Amino acid sequence: MTSVAGGALGSWFQRRAWAHQHEIQLRDEERQREAQRRDEEHQRALKTFEEVSQLLDRRLYRMRRLYWAAREMAAGSGDLERLAAARADYRAVLAEWNDNLNRNLALIETYFGTPTRNVMSGQIYEGFAALGRGLEEIVKIASAAGNGPVEVPRFGYRVTRVSRAVYALNLQMLRQLSDDSIGRAAPQETSQTAPREIAAAEEAPDGEPLLQIGDQGRNVRRLQRARRHRYEPRDRRRARARHQRQVSVIRTHRRGL
Repeated sequence: MTSVAGGALGSWFQRRAWAHQHEIQLRDEERQREAQRRDEEHQRALKTFEEVSQLLDRRLYRMRRLYWAAREMAAGSGDLERLAAARADYRAVLAEWNDNLNRNLALIETYFGTPTRNVMSGQIYEGFAALGRGLEEIVKIASAAGNGPVEVPRFGYRVTRVSRAVYALNLQMLRQLSDDSIGRAAPQETSQTAPREIAAAEEAPDGEPLLQIGDQGRNVRRLQRARRHRYEPRDRRRARARHQRQVSVIRTHRRGL
């Protein structure tokens, strides 16, 4: 009787030891899987950073080269072949940029969080868009000038301003990689940050926005309305105002039907 009870008790302890050992083994395997997942996530985040950072730097440098070629052309010391080559290089990078526009935003939000994604879609994307529009206008001015000297707007300092924003973005992503605050651990926000138009961020001494070539947005539209109001003949302004009142009356009548 004693031997039977001792055998049952020994079997119970043995099963308990096996269960405990199995539980420890499962926890170790889970930790290994989590460590492997974090390592793979870190590698994907690092690859995203490298691809985005290199693309940003390439576009900045191609912009500078195109501006230098256009500036020399406008000064009468350049040539159309060099300008055309610089423009082709810039457009090749621009095509790659546009081909990966939403992909890069999605990757940045996945691995670096919503705040970093908002910086990319706001400061960086809007800044590059304004620079691109201004640069195309400068190239048109320089191309139309031929060999004669012509003045073109200052532009290099604006590229430098966007370059500083790119540097700050790179630094932020590198810090997140170093702190391992990426992927699931990346900072998130519940609301989207409004894009900041850094291309029109400068202000004149009177506090009004200082508009540059290539700028768009509310300030540009306000300036256009002011100029139209200033230079449009009085009878035309009156006719346009009368037409707007008539349209308003018609819309009010239709809502009442």
